[in-house]
Amino acid sequence: MESFKRAVYEIFRYLSLSIFDTNKTNIIFHVNMSNSLASKIYNFLTTSPMEHITAFSVVYQAMEDNPWIEQDVLRSIVNGAISLAKNDFSQDLLAQNKLLTVSLQVSQ
Repeated sequence: MESFKRAVYEIFRYLSLSIFDTNKTNIIFHVNMSNSLASKIYNFLTTSPMEHITAFSVVYQAMEDNPWIEQDVLRSIVNGAISLAKNDFSQDLLAQNKLLTVSLQVSQ
């Protein structure tokens, strides 16, 4: 539950930072891009075999859609998707450890 709260907090924090952007269309683009990327990464994390999940493969999922994504935005999206995916693997400690490792590598 704590990881879910943290993911929701990160999403709201990102949205609140985007609200101060003066270009309204830019806000919509960022929100839509964040949601679609987060969904894509979450689906990749929850459906791919664990041996296919690496920091590189997760970052590649985002770079495939948006090669110009800012590093901080990418970190936030990836960490939010990982936090949500960890809930799906609550009984699998190896999978949780793998996701934690990926999160730490992406955050460097």
